[in-house]
Amino acid sequence: MKKQINKRVLLFTCLFMLLIAIYSMFVHFTKYSPTEWLKYFKDTSDLSMISHFSFWWYIKTYETFAGFMYIAPVLLIVAGCYSFFQTYRSGFLQNIIQRVGYKKAVSTEIFKCWISSLILPIVSIVIFIISYFLYPNSKILPYEATSGYPFQLVPDSMVSMNPYLFMIIYTFILFLFSIIIINIGIIMTRYLKKFYLVIVGAFMGLIFIENLNNFLVAPMVANVTNITKMLNGFSIYNLYYLDSIPSLLWEVIFAIVMTIITTLAVYFIYKKEEKVNLSNE
Repeated sequence: MKKQINKRVLLFTCLFMLLIAIYSMFVHFTKYSPTEWLKYFKDTSDLSMISHFSFWWYIKTYETFAGFMYIAPVLLIVAGCYSFFQTYRSGFLQNIIQRVGYKKAVSTEIFKCWISSLILPIVSIVIFIISYFLYPNSKILPYEATSGYPFQLVPDSMVSMNPYLFMIIYTFILFLFSIIIINIGIIMTRYLKKFYLVIVGAFMGLIFIENLNNFLVAPMVANVTNITKMLNGFSIYNLYYLDSIPSLLWEVIFAIVMTIITTLAVYFIYKKEEKVNLSNE
């Protein structure tokens, strides 16, 4: 039953995000259809610069979908942590422990949580597939060769490297971004006995870390290194948006480090069976 519920939550989360993305596409075509465009401009040359790469990036980082992503961590927490919360707080975890042992039981349940980290990569890939059919053009242009419209642009890193390699790296970053968020939810599950409190606590924990990094850590590092873009180099949210980043390599390193830190936090919090069981009484 719990597996069925978890699958339904995963499916619902994917479909809901895709519906938001499709709505963003609808908004785009409402505002920038050739018919509407010709009401204000003499030709559609700017629209012809849209590639499936730039449209993919535009849908993900502009319009409605981009705004929605600020609260999307709530959905990731629900999808990733609900089944674990139910198993832990219902006492069912004890039944599993008696069969396979504490370490294996907890590790398995946490790995199940991480399956939800595939949601954002899957949604991103589906958005790209739709973009590919909507805009067959594959030509990526540097900023100076465009008119500066968001739907013509891709990240600088994508311009300077193979775009498909960029997408592979970015998909990996999205996966780690999701694990970081889900790890925070797993941590909150240990201390909060109502699931709605886990959602609120995990989201507030994410915002706290985000603000701590942006307003304390990032300015200090930027001052020491004299690298202005380091001001955006410690933002968890910026792992998704990649806005004015120091480099793509830096984002990969930062994502890996944050994943390791939050995973170690989960490990130490759930390490001792006695304390974990005591907190559930």
